[in-house]
Amino acid sequence: MIRATAYDETGAKVRWQDWGEGAPLLLLPGLSFPVALNLGEVAAHPALAHRRKILIDYPGSGWSDWREDGRYSLELHARACLAVIEELGSGAVDIVGHSMGGTVAILAAFERPGLVGRIVVAEANVEPGGGGASLAVARQGREEFVSSGFPKMLERLLADDDPGYGPPLRYAAWRDADPVAFFENAAGLVDLRGDFFERYAGLPMPRAFIYGGRNTGHVTPDTPDPARLEAAGIRAFTVADAGHAMMFDNLAGFMEAVAEALDMGAGQT
Repeated sequence: MIRATAYDETGAKVRWQDWGEGAPLLLLPGLSFPVALNLGEVAAHPALAHRRKILIDYPGSGWSDWREDGRYSLELHARACLAVIEELGSGAVDIVGHSMGGTVAILAAFERPGLVGRIVVAEANVEPGGGGASLAVARQGREEFVSSGFPKMLERLLADDDPGYGPPLRYAAWRDADPVAFFENAAGLVDLRGDFFERYAGLPMPRAFIYGGRNTGHVTPDTPDPARLEAAGIRAFTVADAGHAMMFDNLAGFMEAVAEALDMGAGQT
């Protein structure tokens, strides 16, 4: 079932899919991806059969409205997610976010910690600087990217997409996105606040960080030093034989990590 929620005074709506029964679980995709393309197989996996899955498309992507005012930010996406959680009316909700989705989940917890339960992020940006894709976009500037960078990117992806995502998945995911939103999302990842990691480390709820095994051994904004996570009480998991697109590279391994992470704190009082 597809639902719609107005999330601010403009009346713009974020749309979300509602699957199954049980305790709700928000699933948040990566950079401007429609959630079904990024996390559809995750939502359908037997490991989550006992959960009610809430799959959110960000403003400016998927089935959600484009904003007439062209104003987007990671914080806006977090507020849209919080509006959905409030509509669910079930109290604190666990969140699984891939890449940018993990960053948005953390921002939601900063703003309304009482509405966020466990946070499970898969290679999310937790420090400024962005990743390879977001940095390349942000360096172009908004006007240049919207007028020429975005269509050129789509042409390139249609011809030679990243095999980790399965060609031409990223073309299909991004062709209908608002290019303004795409730019603002990328720029937001590059320009995270300098104290983002420290604030993430200070959150009170159970937290987990999932790495693709091919990306361990070097520190980047979306693959932090595991020792820093451990010091902050954040559990680290590694998905073998996987890169950043870990749910495509090794779905079984990814779901094993997600299931264990979602069990964090179970039975504690």
